[in-house]
Amino acid sequence: MKNKFQVGLPVAQGDVRFGSVRSSRAAFTLIELLTVITIISVVAGLVLAGAGAASKNAKLKMAEAQRDQLITFIDGYYARRNVYPPDNPVNPSNNPLFYELAGTTNANGRFSPPGGLSITAASVQPIFGMGGFINSFNPAGDAGDQPMQTFIKGLKDNQKMTVSNNINSYTALCVYLPSPYVSPPAPPAPWNYLIAPHATNNTTTYDLWVDVKLGGATYRISNWNKQSQRLN
Repeated sequence: MKNKFQVGLPVAQGDVRFGSVRSSRAAFTLIELLTVITIISVVAGLVLAGAGAASKNAKLKMAEAQRDQLITFIDGYYARRNVYPPDNPVNPSNNPLFYELAGTTNANGRFSPPGGLSITAASVQPIFGMGGFINSFNPAGDAGDQPMQTFIKGLKDNQKMTVSNNINSYTALCVYLPSPYVSPPAPPAPWNYLIAPHATNNTTTYDLWVDVKLGGATYRISNWNKQSQRLN
């Protein structure tokens, strides 16, 4: 009996020690797993934040490129006609830039631009605050009339928007930047435009700007600041 007890005792002690080792290793593995999960969560958050910032910056650069393109159109207009396209000082976002830069044909009581909506001659004053367009040609007018010229080149469809009101539906120039943070995405933002003496930043030429929303913030892209400016 004594020999059996002595033989069995090490086995029992060995079992206890073996169980303790298994419990310790299981606990340690669980801690490791939780640590790895935490690290992965932090890294994923950093990656997503970085991707969001990169997307936002890319969209702002896109809007700045559209601003530079529009500046080229306006300056080309001035070089050929020695005046800047007229503005609408009462409502700078309700400006006739598209119609002036695209050019219109005035026939049968309607102004028709290439690639945009035609509007009635009677609606020009209520919409834009002026009697007609400078860059326009009336086939039935005087033989000495200057033909219309198209200064818009390479304009994409998403750089134009349709505006509807109680008077007429018309085409305006805009910036469209689908936001990765907002669903549904923010609507297109119209370009604002004022010429001297109405312009307050470029007092001898013109002010051109647009306010776009990205990630809950508003950014202004203008022709008096090379870089976009965050407003809020």
